Amino acid sequence: MPLLDDLKPFVFGGMASCVAEASTFPIDTAKTRLQLQGQKTEDGDRKPQQRPYRGTLDVWRRVAAEEGATTLYRGLPPALLRQASYGTIKFGLYHTAKELAPMPDSPAKNVLCAVTSGAVASAIANPTDVLKVRLQARDSAATGMTPQGKNTGMMACFADIHRREGVRGLWRGVAPTAQRAAVVAGVQLPVYDASKLFFLRRGMLADGAANHLVSSFCAGLCACLASCPVDVVRTRMMGQRKLRDPPGATTAKKKNFFLSATTSYSLGAAAASSSASSAAKEEPSSSHAFRVYKNSLHCFFTTVRTEGFLALYKGFVPSFMRMGPWNIIFFLVYEQLKREFPPSSGPPPPRR
Repeated sequence: MPLLDDLKPFVFGGMASCVAEASTFPIDTAKTRLQLQGQKTEDGDRKPQQRPYRGTLDVWRRVAAEEGATTLYRGLPPALLRQASYGTIKFGLYHTAKELAPMPDSPAKNVLCAVTSGAVASAIANPTDVLKVRLQARDSAATGMTPQGKNTGMMACFADIHRREGVRGLWRGVAPTAQRAAVVAGVQLPVYDASKLFFLRRGMLADGAANHLVSSFCAGLCACLASCPVDVVRTRMMGQRKLRDPPGATTAKKKNFFLSATTSYSLGAAAASSSASSAAKEEPSSSHAFRVYKNSLHCFFTTVRTEGFLALYKGFVPSFMRMGPWNIIFFLVYEQLKREFPPSSGPPPPRR
């Protein structure tokens, strides 16, 4: 049926994204922890947190020893929910846009379709990304985020963000998220298509698993190099808090401040109002209160000024360790689904 054929890219993209996400999630947790550590306050001198993590393996070792091995998978439910929406929309919209765009096939067309689909999908799925980052950052001494409560589930995190930060809190960091998704999709999908076509035309690799493996590796490396700075900004924007003003607060008393993403999810509304009211009256002096990044550009320049340009590539190794296998798993699963469920209007693709 034509309708089912039109829906297949969406369904296959979502399914392959969920498989790839679950397979590489511990690497993503390490990347998030590394990107969040080392942030400085406005004065540029005081470091609000320790820096115990020396790399991906050190993150895994310390997290397993101090917080439990299952912590490496904390945030997986919203991550899968994100991929079920983001992956479905991005890959389905990309292939649909390529078919409907009144342009001849070219690299420019592929990039345009990929950038558009990535930005749209990420903006829609942003709340699930915020939940994932908040849950991954909890219990981390390296990021200065130590929880006071024990309610760490996805729904509890969602309720806490909504109560303390409002609906806007769920779309925190949406601009750098859309920017990163546009960069990743704009590089990942066209590079994969171009690499696969290159190997086919040169007769180097047939249209099979080997071609898909090498092409997806190329796509992952290029996407990681292009998106890492935006990813650092996105993670930091999502990790911060900006609490809503307590009832009765005057405009003169309003103050924006950066709170730990791990503030207790079990605090009651009265305690939340009391904490916010005291913070509105005086500048917080504890190590858990930091300056709020005003926007993605402010976060970018603040990070460069206080930590150096290379801080924008924090977590590059786990980013590539994740993006490489992620792309390989995704495209292998995606291509296999296309072979198992070919379009009803034509013969199935040849098996190799």
